[in-house]
Amino acid sequence: MHQPLKELRCSLPVTERCIYLQTGSLGPLSRPTLQAIHDAEELAAREGPASPDGLTPLVQTADAARTALTRLLNAPPDTVCWSLNTSTAMRTVIQSLGLTGTDCLITSDQEHVATRSLYNGLCDALGLTVEVVSTAGDDGDFLERLEQSLRAGRRGRKIVLLSHVSCIDGRLLPVADAVALTRRYGGVSLIDGAQAVGQIPVDLGAIGADFYIGSCHKWLLGPGGVGYIHVRSERLTGFNPHWLPDADRAAPTAARLGEVGTTNLAQRAGVGAALAQIETVGMETVATHSRQVTQRLRDGLRQFRLVQVLGPDDPVRTTGLVGFTVHGWTADDCRALVERLYRQQRIL
Repeated sequence: MHQPLKELRCSLPVTERCIYLQTGSLGPLSRPTLQAIHDAEELAAREGPASPDGLTPLVQTADAARTALTRLLNAPPDTVCWSLNTSTAMRTVIQSLGLTGTDCLITSDQEHVATRSLYNGLCDALGLTVEVVSTAGDDGDFLERLEQSLRAGRRGRKIVLLSHVSCIDGRLLPVADAVALTRRYGGVSLIDGAQAVGQIPVDLGAIGADFYIGSCHKWLLGPGGVGYIHVRSERLTGFNPHWLPDADRAAPTAARLGEVGTTNLAQRAGVGAALAQIETVGMETVATHSRQVTQRLRDGLRQFRLVQVLGPDDPVRTTGLVGFTVHGWTADDCRALVERLYRQQRIL
């Protein structure tokens, strides 16, 4: 194992107690991240959270964490703002678009339950049309079906909402091509990067999405309650999700327009520490190691006759999120296995 990656793993207290395989849900915190959160809270308690000596350094630390995130994403510094999590970020973006019943939301069959909840709610509230595009076949098949939906003659705007990495079977969706198609047909692209950022290199300059959202509590190994929104520079002038009357239209930034109210600056300090560790290791190192251990897992699972590994077989189209089914098993059987693995072998 690459030395900085080994050091990162050793800094995770949970690895002393179990084999942790739940990073796609909640990533474990490292000791430096815990220390950064503690130090920020202690500073606020000692100096007073509203005093210049307490508040100013905390704001500076949070801003530095946002800057580190933009470096990781290859995004201009003024295009990223904090949110609470991916679900909140998604709703913030949708709120900024001012959708009506004449608009159409196009998505895939690989989306998170929170996304399905959102578009079902939009259908109920606005009468919005929703189209779910199948991901069956290869990327070309998916993009062809997406283009058919975009080309269909409907009134109103078309919003394409896709996951970068599927939370169902870990497949990597062709989001850059999907974004290019969306722009060609005059639509708006919104990419859910919750399962991508921190697991694979993400270049928002190359992807070109109008909006890209995610959370810091998964593959970035940050604390809960910190998510983010990237707004493409050309979209900033129309981005005002909180209806700010004094929005600075001369020099709009995502942070000025997207961050409102009191927040937990200590959690953002923790994100900064987590990002510093990932930056030291390097995303290419993380991705290479992830591909290696993922392939070992997928190959091992295929040795069991009743197990079906989900998602594409092509390693280029898969990630460290692995899904599988067991023929003849019920949901209760699966839950019992999860419980047994944790209690008997400390595999979580």
